[in-house]
Amino acid sequence: MNIKSAVLLVTGAAVAFAGATFYTKKTYENTIDHQLAIYKEVPTVKGVTMERTVIEEGFFWVNDEYRISLDPEFFNTMGGTIGSTTSLKFAVNNDCHIFPFYISCDNRFEPSNDKITQEMAQHLQKVPYESNWSLNALTRTIHSSFSVEDAVFEENGADITIHPLHLFSTTDFDLKEVQFELEWEGAMLALPEEKLTWQFSQLATRGEMSRVFGTTFVYSIKTKINNYGFYTPLADIFKGEHLSFSTETVLHNDDTFSVEYALKNALMQTFPPRGPWYSGER
Repeated sequence: MNIKSAVLLVTGAAVAFAGATFYTKKTYENTIDHQLAIYKEVPTVKGVTMERTVIEEGFFWVNDEYRISLDPEFFNTMGGTIGSTTSLKFAVNNDCHIFPFYISCDNRFEPSNDKITQEMAQHLQKVPYESNWSLNALTRTIHSSFSVEDAVFEENGADITIHPLHLFSTTDFDLKEVQFELEWEGAMLALPEEKLTWQFSQLATRGEMSRVFGTTFVYSIKTKINNYGFYTPLADIFKGEHLSFSTETVLHNDDTFSVEYALKNALMQTFPPRGPWYSGER
């Protein structure tokens, strides 16, 4: 290969790299705008305002922010009164690195100046967490993950222990299919003055959502908890094992929907004992 051919090859590769990177960045911008537009049309998120703001950007990176406002209409629709006279605002800041056909972003929660989100930010500071997501322009998918490591802290007289938690989700660009899974090793809440302890361990959740038409979704969610209980130093109040429950929406041929629930508790006992161990379904 002569020098001229080598120069042409390197130049062509550089142009292809730059073109793929530019395409990926535009794909990211168009996809996020498209998904935000879909969310705004979902009836169940009325009173939720979402917008994307670019803070600064370069050819191979972008730092943007999703600003979210939960307005009074949202809280009233949910049947609550908290925040019914004011909006609750917060933001998610994204630090993204752009590669050909692939984007990787680290994100973090940013509170506004109101008291509630400031308190939320203080709680998050007590829990070491990592949040990120990535976009693949070739497979047209977005992968997200949120992880929490072991954390122990005190809150309003309660001792709280959080064991590792991992949440993953995958969706396509058009939000037609969403899959998610949660693996949580457990948590414990202890009230020293009342001498009460509540705990659970090994929680696993699997779910999927499908957009059947417009902004109408059907979903299926299944959760299992290995064991759980409510205790005092002298006796167990109740404890159980192998609890599982699920919920699913079903689309019928006449375009109507139904919701199905199932609860199964393989083993539960109350104290003082009220007979043999209970085993059955609800």
